[in-house]
Amino acid sequence: MRARVPALAIAGLFAGAALPAMAELGPCKRDARETPLCGSGKGAARVVRDTVSPDKKFALAWRDPDKDPGDVIEDDADLELLLIRLADGAVLAKTDTDYFRNPGVAANRREEFAIWSPDSRMVIRKLDVRYGTGEFTLYRIGPDGALAGNIDLTKIVEPAARARLSRIGRDPRDYMLSIGESTLGNDGTLRFPVIMFVVKKQTEVDYKVEMKVTPGKAPLHARIVSFRKTHVVE
Repeated sequence: MRARVPALAIAGLFAGAALPAMAELGPCKRDARETPLCGSGKGAARVVRDTVSPDKKFALAWRDPDKDPGDVIEDDADLELLLIRLADGAVLAKTDTDYFRNPGVAANRREEFAIWSPDSRMVIRKLDVRYGTGEFTLYRIGPDGALAGNIDLTKIVEPAARARLSRIGRDPRDYMLSIGESTLGNDGTLRFPVIMFVVKKQTEVDYKVEMKVTPGKAPLHARIVSFRKTHVVE
């Protein structure tokens, strides 16, 4: 078992391991549950709801490598999040997650989201935890359906937000990061709100952010186009 620490404390630690596409799980098929199952038995993966790409070819999925997804999942389980190709269950990328969801039981205050570009060539994996956003990573899929690169956007966004807090006289160590509803264009333009807040207090500073991700071959590059303060709550 891995030691559990708050997800925000490990933001950016796991950038998402790039893997050669390999049909290791088998096709993702619907069963009696709400989302498709990729493979069967021990190590099979369950697609995360609302993460299927616009072209219906890819999705995010979670699994415990040592269990069937229908088994009881313990809160300290070593869970994985996969970027998966639905037709054959090929794993394009793999990283850690604290998320799981089974009928009647789900991870408490942990949710995985996928923000897709309209052409299904890029996706952002966003993990929200109890206090904000823990992971914010972009993956690019090549024309061959394999992973073409990935970049941890948290490592860019969070330091920029904390630097701006310092400029207005706030102690950035008091604040947590939350990223709101995002949009991602085919050209790599990414827009999203950032809320920097103090836990269990009304205090927050809000920003609107625009980034540009170079959607070419790996390595991917991202830069901040604008980072504008929109609201302050004392």
